[in-house]
Amino acid sequence: MARCLERGVALAGTSGLGEATLGTPTRFRSLASASAAFPLLLLFLLVIYTSPGLLVKQLGAIGPAQIVGGLALLALAAELIGRRRGFALVWPESHLLLAFTWVAGLSCFTAVWARLSTQASMDLVKYGVIYFVVVNTVSNTRRMRAVIATMVIGGLVPALGTIRNYMIGEIHPNERVHWIGIFANSNDLAYSMVLLVPLAAWLATRSRPWLRVVLGAVILAYIATIYVTFSRGGLLGLLAVLLLFALRQKSRALRYLAIGMVCASVVFVAAFWTRSEGFTDLSDFTFRQRLTTIRTGIDMLFDRPFLGVGLGGSVAAFPMYAPPNVEFRESLVTHNTLIQAFSEVGFIGGSLFTALVVSALYAARRRRIDPAGTDEELGSCVDAVGVSLWGFVVCGLFGPYLLSWFPYILIGLVSAARRIARATA
Repeated sequence: MARCLERGVALAGTSGLGEATLGTPTRFRSLASASAAFPLLLLFLLVIYTSPGLLVKQLGAIGPAQIVGGLALLALAAELIGRRRGFALVWPESHLLLAFTWVAGLSCFTAVWARLSTQASMDLVKYGVIYFVVVNTVSNTRRMRAVIATMVIGGLVPALGTIRNYMIGEIHPNERVHWIGIFANSNDLAYSMVLLVPLAAWLATRSRPWLRVVLGAVILAYIATIYVTFSRGGLLGLLAVLLLFALRQKSRALRYLAIGMVCASVVFVAAFWTRSEGFTDLSDFTFRQRLTTIRTGIDMLFDRPFLGVGLGGSVAAFPMYAPPNVEFRESLVTHNTLIQAFSEVGFIGGSLFTALVVSALYAARRRRIDPAGTDEELGSCVDAVGVSLWGFVVCGLFGPYLLSWFPYILIGLVSAARRIARATA
């Protein structure tokens, strides 16, 4: 994994897209070659997984993620100016994301809580910025490998931190185990680990034997983290990505291994699941709560069909639309990503977001990115990213993940793979 990172950083100044640079002044070419956009992207990924602003109080006031992300954007802009190029757009994902962001901004004007929706729209802009940094800097397969390796390494921090909290019992009696920052919610933590499992598994298939053993231990750490969070949606997402990863492998041994892990997971949960709300009784409080938020989200959509209640506004709108006979009326977000999108930004925004995800899922297949089979590594990498994106879809059936970094990073990798494949062709 360290070697993957070194390769990625070493390639930070190369385009890899075969684009003409004739006629560019020498001083601009040197500026472009010295661009730090890609190393800063890798550093940004480490920052969002490790949450240094929360681990080190002195860094909290600085905002490491915002600073590193902003520097990555500035470095990319300097590189593109040096090459006399604009930001690359990949049809249709880039255009769908821009349109979705625009509609989300419009929803602020009719939102039930304009300030909350404005803050959520600014977060979406940040996700879009990182998407475009990924698309414009991940210019070859080695860089894709470096991005994935960085995510896998960074994911170890919340995974090991969560396992530590679980082992020493450092949690509130009425809470499930979690980590800090964006991983402070058990379900969000499990969802993020689900997305990393197929990425780590792909790295293992492309690594030396000793590194496969290390990555196998990393995958087990991710799976253990999902188990100890007792997230039902996370567990179903894990089973889905393991099955899909098995089906997309050419090696029978890998297929049998993945299917064996699925069977072991089912047996383990059946024997050792200690959460009172399991899979046998789906009439428990939390399940009813989620169903109520989904029904309420549908009511929001039909009451405000064009722009919804505002991006991020389903939390504030829930008490207004909740059924009168429900036993809870506190602010709750819609626990289904698709319904969340439609309820918060209406039919227009929800359709754009759905088209964005569907387009990325359609493209994230080996035979569509590399139909001629000329770049086996790129094809297998896109397959793994596609499986991870399916993990987002499955987990999104049970949680509100519209405003999270990871789907936009994964879609950015799919768009970058499109560019690499076109340049190679």
